[in-house]
Amino acid sequence: MQTTIFQNKDYLLLRKPHSIPSTFGLQESFLDIIKQHLSDQTLTLTPLSEFLPADLLSYALSHLEGFEEIGDNEQLKELLSKQVDTFGQEQEYGLLNRLDNETAGFLYFAKTPEAFAHFKSLQKSGSIKKYYLAQINGKLSLQDKKMEDGK
Repeated sequence: MQTTIFQNKDYLLLRKPHSIPSTFGLQESFLDIIKQHLSDQTLTLTPLSEFLPADLLSYALSHLEGFEEIGDNEQLKELLSKQVDTFGQEQEYGLLNRLDNETAGFLYFAKTPEAFAHFKSLQKSGSIKKYYLAQINGKLSLQDKKMEDGK
């Protein structure tokens, strides 16, 4: 499974593909795949540029200032191993957000318990702002818009 990973001192961002749950449940989830990767190299590092067209890529990268993209498989394994060891399954390996099964995008992970607590306190206070970037292939018709609006 292809993923992209960015990191800074406190957080990891891993790109979850569409059609898979973010967290543990009845189906195999992205968190299950993280754990599986530690034994069989399930994840393949793929640059973000392979997922987004150039105009969307520059916009997305402008929101990732202060993060570096990881392109080394050994570093990926080391980072994921630390997540599993530091947080365990009970704390979902430090997961800070979730995405719908059908949505591809970044999952945020705290690298330390302190970063986890800080982010959660920011969420609780309403200080976290979420941004969604939609990529549509094709054109939406007026009929599609009416269906979305419930009219």
